[in-house]
Amino acid sequence: MPRIHQLVDRLAVDPPQSPQSYQVTLSELKSHLDTSPDDLDLDTIEALSQHANPYLSWCSSEGAALVLEIVDTSCPGRKIDDFVEEKVVPRMQTLPSSQKTTSAGYAAKRTLGGLKPRLGFTQSEPEPSTPETTYSMIYFCISCQHKGTWYSSRWSLVTSFVLKVLDNPSAVIKIQGCRLLDHFLSFPQATSLLDRTGLRDLFSESSKVCLTYLPGLTPLDQSLPLLDIAYGVMFKLEGKNVLKMLDLLSGILRAILSKINEPEIQNSEYKLPILLLQKLKECLGTLEHRFVASLSRINYTLNQVIVNPGATEHEMGAAMVSEAVKVQLFMISTAESYGNECLKLVTSYKLDMLGAWAVALKRFDDENLPKAIQEGYRRLKQLDEKDEQLQKAVSAISTNFNVAFT
Repeated sequence: MPRIHQLVDRLAVDPPQSPQSYQVTLSELKSHLDTSPDDLDLDTIEALSQHANPYLSWCSSEGAALVLEIVDTSCPGRKIDDFVEEKVVPRMQTLPSSQKTTSAGYAAKRTLGGLKPRLGFTQSEPEPSTPETTYSMIYFCISCQHKGTWYSSRWSLVTSFVLKVLDNPSAVIKIQGCRLLDHFLSFPQATSLLDRTGLRDLFSESSKVCLTYLPGLTPLDQSLPLLDIAYGVMFKLEGKNVLKMLDLLSGILRAILSKINEPEIQNSEYKLPILLLQKLKECLGTLEHRFVASLSRINYTLNQVIVNPGATEHEMGAAMVSEAVKVQLFMISTAESYGNECLKLVTSYKLDMLGAWAVALKRFDDENLPKAIQEGYRRLKQLDEKDEQLQKAVSAISTNFNVAFT
């Protein structure tokens, strides 16, 4: 058997092997193709495509990087064109298409109508499951959109598949859909394509549904990864739409308050508000100075997190409070970079910040939290060394709370 066929056989994922073993094979394949590039046929490219998605169980980021190196050095664009036509298109034709798009891949026109009654007790058949290798094949296509000419006429293979995956009710599958979309959005040409085809709103609607998969309704180990990637995708999709970004911001604030006000929160459940606070910081960074439109609600929410009495009973409660203080520090830094007017708006809440910080210092015995709070105080002090209001507040806090800011 030729050497190239031996290597391709070792890349088979049925049954899957460890990512490390595949990485060794990919490295050997790269070395082989460096000296014998003509051995790269469509079967080899298909085998490579099954290792391009680093988020599948048999893949790794190192292996995916090797796949891209092989494509860049040994695979001409015409072979990617042939691979798409002869391998990807037939597989996509076996899968159900999204009803939200036309056959050409554009957003379909929406029709208004009433409910469509059914006669009898008919039950729709469940859709066939999508092989996991398809997720990697599409991830590979996204990575190779600059190779050959296929993308100009076959881009809908990617967008229709990703939209269909996003609309699957399974949280696990939605995670894969968001990761595919996130990868797609990392390429500059995605922006013009989404706007030209009307797909931006469709992707935004489908991604926004993922934000409802909260713990309690969804297992924690599925909910948190989904929320993490879904918020990131939403920020990329709507980052230039201030109104939609402010709406996302409001949703994050509501979700934080809803969770911290639940009775008897378990230690592991603080992972949700910690993640939401991290996403709040990311949202503020995307909005830049425009976040001041919601400044009072942001300040209220962060202070409610910091003084939350239930957080003192759990180790992760202190981590949540530290995360909230970090958001406040980020707000100060961001405002500072946009001039005095923006900074004055943020620092007008400095007494609220100091009061909440004093409560937290009094309640928590945590080595990391005081560092974050003291950094916050130093930042406020540096902005105006002669701020008498700040000095009086610190003095009063020191006297009444026996808490020292340094």
